[in-house]
Amino acid sequence: TCAATPTLPTATSVTTTGATIGWTASAAGGGAGTISYTVNVFTDPARTTHAPNSPYASTTSVSQGVTGLSAATTYYYRIVASNGSCNSGNLDGSFTTACANSSLTLNEGFNTSGTAVFPTCWTQQTVVGTSNITFQTGSTNPTTTPQEGTRFVYWNCFSIASGNETRLVSPPITTTGTASVDVDFQWFHDNTAYTTAGYADEGVFVEYSLDGSSWTTVGSQITRLGGTNGWNLKTVTLPAGAGNQATIYVGFRFRSRFGNNCA
Repeated sequence: TCAATPTLPTATSVTTTGATIGWTASAAGGGAGTISYTVNVFTDPARTTHAPNSPYASTTSVSQGVTGLSAATTYYYRIVASNGSCNSGNLDGSFTTACANSSLTLNEGFNTSGTAVFPTCWTQQTVVGTSNITFQTGSTNPTTTPQEGTRFVYWNCFSIASGNETRLVSPPITTTGTASVDVDFQWFHDNTAYTTAGYADEGVFVEYSLDGSSWTTVGSQITRLGGTNGWNLKTVTLPAGAGNQATIYVGFRFRSRFGNNCA
């Protein structure tokens, strides 16, 4: 009888160049030998092309460190158990390595290849509600086209509940050697509709974080009112605590008041 297929694949301690793959041990089956495990890591979901350092030597442990990988890349692994008589079935899993820190100056045009495709290492976090950030070639309410390139960041305030909030999060950024950090971005103003109290309180807060989970809000909310209709350049200077840091994240926390969309 072959060893049973191991279960519950996990990937922990994920870094820019590796991870620790773990699993739950197999039952021995009818073989006389000690159960050993072989871990293969691949660069493609079909599991045809091996990643660097793969395959790994068989181990009697229930974990395997994998190394030599590239940052911000998805890898696919396969674990097989053997009891000395025959092998188990395949246990498959995948993981994505961490993003490498970007140095200043970081520029991003958000000209992605699809509406729901985030630029590499940019993510979103749900704060309140269930709304999503997308990347559009145009929109209405208000009518907008990209300030440059082919797409722009779009957050639907028009058809979601008042008070919904979603945060757009940058890749990790190194600010070591820079004491004062500015965030520059284009923001779309529309002064012609939904200007009554409540609807006007809709827009974005600029934030920063040292760990990607605890956030500091910088200044007041930037709304779609004020300035001239159309795209306007905004500059927000981060507090001193954002300077000279090994890692920071910049966040754009959108807030809805059930009016016009944010761009």
